[in-house]
Amino acid sequence: MEAFYDKKIILPILCTLLFFALLPQAAYAVSNVSDINVDVGIIGDGSAYITQTWNCDFNEGAEGYIPIENLGEMSISNFRVSDENGAYQLMEDWEVGASFKVKSRKCGIVETSEGYELCWGISSMEKNTMH
Repeated sequence: MEAFYDKKIILPILCTLLFFALLPQAAYAVSNVSDINVDVGIIGDGSAYITQTWNCDFNEGAEGYIPIENLGEMSISNFRVSDENGAYQLMEDWEVGASFKVKSRKCGIVETSEGYELCWGISSMEKNTMH
C-alpha cells in the first residue's frame, strides 16, 4: 500500500513539473530593427550620398554600428546620425568600450582591419527612427 501511496503523490508532481517545463517561455526583450530604407543619390563628380532610415527598438547594449568593408579606393565623409530629437554629436575618436551615458546622442567611425564601422550611441531603450 505504501508504494501505491508514493505513486499517487509523485506522479502528479512530475506531471506538474513537466507541464511548466513545456509552457512557452516569455521572450526576453532584444534589440530589433524592423526595417531599413536606403536612399542613394549620385552627384556629378561621381560621389554619392547615402541616407539610411532605421526603424528600430533597442533594448540592450550601448551602441549600434554598420560594418563597411571592401571600399577599395572609396572613402567615407560627412558621416552623420540623427533621430526624432535631432542630430548626434560626431566624436573624432569613437571609444567602443565607453558607457551608455558617454555614447548617448553621439556617433563616430572606427577603423578596423577590414574597413570601418559607422557607430552611434543608443540614446534610449525604446522604439526610435534613426537617420
